[in-house]
Amino acid sequence: MRVEDFKSVIAEFLNTDLPPIIDRELELPLDTNYIFTVTGGRRVGKTFILYNNIRKIITEGKACKDEILYIDFEHPRLKNLSVTDLDDILVAFYELTGKKPKYLFLDEIQSVKDYGSWFRKRINARYF
Repeated sequence: MRVEDFKSVIAEFLNTDLPPIIDRELELPLDTNYIFTVTGGRRVGKTFILYNNIRKIITEGKACKDEILYIDFEHPRLKNLSVTDLDDILVAFYELTGKKPKYLFLDEIQSVKDYGSWFRKRINARYF
């Protein structure tokens, strides 16, 4: 189980301010049940689009920060994950917040082999 690794990464997000963000033209629809994928070359601002939408969710009162799960799968503590480790994300989030996330932002999820099968079996949330 990787619960402790996920708890560390999630707590880091919950306990730090979002980085300074410059508004961009691209906004993701926040009130839909679709799963959105943001693609593009390296270092073009995909992560900041996610952060911008997190900020928007919070400022518009759609969710509090402790109802938003953001994971960067390039975090050093999350190396060599398998799809079976992904359930531990939800366990870790619940143990930290006592809540199920309303929004999930999974940055660099492609580093987890077969991650797509995980989505179809999980909680009712909005994924980015």
